[in-house]
Amino acid sequence: MALFDRVEVVLFDLDGTLAATHEILFETYVRFMTAQGGVPSRDEFAGLDGPTITEIVQLLRSRHGLSRSEKELDAVYRDILRERYPLAPAAAGAELALAALGARVRLGLVTAAPADLADALLERRGWKALFAVVVTGDL
Repeated sequence: MALFDRVEVVLFDLDGTLAATHEILFETYVRFMTAQGGVPSRDEFAGLDGPTITEIVQLLRSRHGLSRSEKELDAVYRDILRERYPLAPAAAGAELALAALGARVRLGLVTAAPADLADALLERRGWKALFAVVVTGDL
């Protein structure tokens, strides 16, 4: 029995696996912090890998004493992301992996990104139709 005879679906992560989003996420953080009068740093950004956008905004608000409400800050952060996130380039080997595996098995996407951001990126890259299932961070 061949390996692909037993596999029903192959799951991919989006950020850093299929899409090279790291620099875009860093740019978002820098633009957000600068707009709030804060001083961004690579060290602080490195510690923001994993939390949701809302959690990131809460942390930055608390850590830097940002005066605007969490709701306002969250909207600002998401607006910056909506502008930049879909522009992320494919990660090295992503196109090849999707083409090779997509011809043999169903593909799924699992990401912590909110649905609107993931959808915009998938649409722009022409990947949306490749995935039988997409699970996002806001489901």
